[in-house]
Amino acid sequence: MNLFERYFAVFQQHSSRTAFWIDGETYTYQAFLQLVSGSRAVLEAQAGFCPQEPVAVLCHNRIETYAAIFATWFSGSPFVPLHPGNPPEWNREVLRRIGAKIVFSSRGSSGDFSPAIVIDNSGQRSANCEVPTPCSSGGYVYILTTSGSTGQPKSVPVTLKNLTAFVEGFLHNYPELDAEDRFLQTYDLTADAAFTGYLIPLLLGAAVYTTPDHPFRYLAVAKVLAGHPVTWVQVTPSLLACLRPYFDTLRFPGIKHFHFGGESLTRPLAEAWRPSVPHAEISNVYGPTETTVTSLLGKFLPGEPLKSFNGSVSIGKPLPAVQALIVDESGTVIGGPGEGELLLGGDQVMEGYFHETPENTFVTVQQQQFYRTGDWVWRDAEGFYYFQERLNDQVKINGYRVDLVQVEQVVAALCKVEKAVAAAPEITPGLRKLWVFVEGFSGTATDVLKQIRENYPAFMIPDRIIGVEAFPLSFSGKTDKKKLISDYLNRLSHE
Repeated sequence: MNLFERYFAVFQQHSSRTAFWIDGETYTYQAFLQLVSGSRAVLEAQAGFCPQEPVAVLCHNRIETYAAIFATWFSGSPFVPLHPGNPPEWNREVLRRIGAKIVFSSRGSSGDFSPAIVIDNSGQRSANCEVPTPCSSGGYVYILTTSGSTGQPKSVPVTLKNLTAFVEGFLHNYPELDAEDRFLQTYDLTADAAFTGYLIPLLLGAAVYTTPDHPFRYLAVAKVLAGHPVTWVQVTPSLLACLRPYFDTLRFPGIKHFHFGGESLTRPLAEAWRPSVPHAEISNVYGPTETTVTSLLGKFLPGEPLKSFNGSVSIGKPLPAVQALIVDESGTVIGGPGEGELLLGGDQVMEGYFHETPENTFVTVQQQQFYRTGDWVWRDAEGFYYFQERLNDQVKINGYRVDLVQVEQVVAALCKVEKAVAAAPEITPGLRKLWVFVEGFSGTATDVLKQIRENYPAFMIPDRIIGVEAFPLSFSGKTDKKKLISDYLNRLSHE
């Protein structure tokens, strides 16, 4: 029985239990399976539909979106998430690059996706629930678009083997989870971290609570936690940092698991939060998109000291199907305690980008292929890993991987200058901002930001565009980003 056949069996077994709570509405597993079957029937009846060809889903916070995702999987096709807030041209480019010819939407056409065909699955139900179409272990199950190291986006295809290894490895680390748990899903469905928030509970027969749409997501999260008996929460450190002014008034004794991911977690932020969730185990995870959601995981029981190094909480140890190595600057493997670049291999790691050249993404060590993460880590004598810094210009902001080179190229072109410098300073613990400095900029930042919003996804939009007379240089002749940031902060303090 493959992973999706297991989901099908769980949906039938737990038919009367709550599967989802979305915007005040509850849906049982039986109702959800009927919605999945209805969406599947519409998809498979579509002229030109072919199993194993990618199907896109416009990801709204609606039950029909989740139904479309599983309908796509049960039909034997990979799922391609599209963010409804992205500019139409960006989403059309994603469809073009991946070759998706069909788009699910629960809100009608929701924009021009031509030449792709849009299927409206709102209200589609069917009591005829057929077993999922068989899918080979090497078949793709989803394809995500993420930032690449050259300034160009990459399409990351994940196979059934990859996803199965992640789900089984994750549940191996949480044997205590069961159908009585209630998970809060806080991530956008276009982020790979979102898979944990619904793939794990739905395989247990547990309930998924989604976060309502709100301009300030952290307030929506706090409201759900205050009004519902959630036991599992998953957030980025940035989201929690926004709630920090309210820590003294927030108490959630019913939460058993508080899960962090998507960004580096600082110990001061985690320690400040622990009194608000006195009975919760704290988990911190790490995983590039190319290694299927989560590849390393650290767990700390209530009252247990948080392992940290240089103020950063440990990202734990590899999941069962993940092999981790660290290599020094010469590429020599370091055994035992030490620091170096993190390499990841095993069943969770993708084989290569979708229709694209890997560009030194992989390296062969001991006759096995490993993914080069570009992250510098430290490993202690107990085998716990600690994230230290990036080796290139990619950062994690709100759970999304952002390539600073790509942002620099966009801003420089719009400002009509040769060079712009992007930085992601951590202004307060756990909360990063995306700033772009432009030398000799005489335009209006508002106009530039407007153009970026019209053409690029939200995670690429800078918080500020800052004009400077000249870029300061380090002793090596490179742009001194630290000085740019400190000079600007100093300027703000005097305004």
